[in-house]
Amino acid sequence: MDYLNEDEQVEALKGWLKKYGTSIVTGVVLGIVIMYGIQYWKKHSVETSMQASILYEQMLNSLANGNKDDVSEQANTLKSDYAKTPYAGAASLLLAREAVYQGDLKAASEDLAWTIKNSKNPALRQVARLRQARVLSSLNDNQAALDVLSKVDDASYQMAIDGVSGDIYLAMDQKDKAEQRYQAALKIVPVNSSFRPILQMKLNNINGA
Repeated sequence: MDYLNEDEQVEALKGWLKKYGTSIVTGVVLGIVIMYGIQYWKKHSVETSMQASILYEQMLNSLANGNKDDVSEQANTLKSDYAKTPYAGAASLLLAREAVYQGDLKAASEDLAWTIKNSKNPALRQVARLRQARVLSSLNDNQAALDVLSKVDDASYQMAIDGVSGDIYLAMDQKDKAEQRYQAALKIVPVNSSFRPILQMKLNNINGA
């Protein structure tokens, strides 16, 4: 087997670098950019989450002190500037609750719709769906309420989904469907749950017991 002498090895290396050097440098630079980009994004995400957490706590303090204007302003800031954090979805849920207390069901439905559309947290989206379904039913838009519940974001809420769906079907005077949903809820509700006797009572009322 022939071996290249030292000069030939150098020339071969030069030729190889000339042919592939640009690609290698580009790859190395790209790798460095990606590495530092990931580190920056992680740091930025942590800082953003902390800022959102502080603002959410301030909002809760404003609520406790009865400063409704501050609550609204802080919640809207969370929704506009920190939409990707869980605090934004929670803030929108809180706004919806306050709107219900004030009798503004339309505003409540809009805030709940925001959480459903924007929250990255499946549990928050599911809670928003359950609450919006009740709000829509109160506005006599029962089919829209059922449509909201037709998509399940978090299966651990299935019992609540069945229960609320049963209430909506009952409001529509569709007793057979209401009974089916209550029975479905009873099959998965824990024996010691406080919701069990409530569901059973609703079933008994349908059956005239």
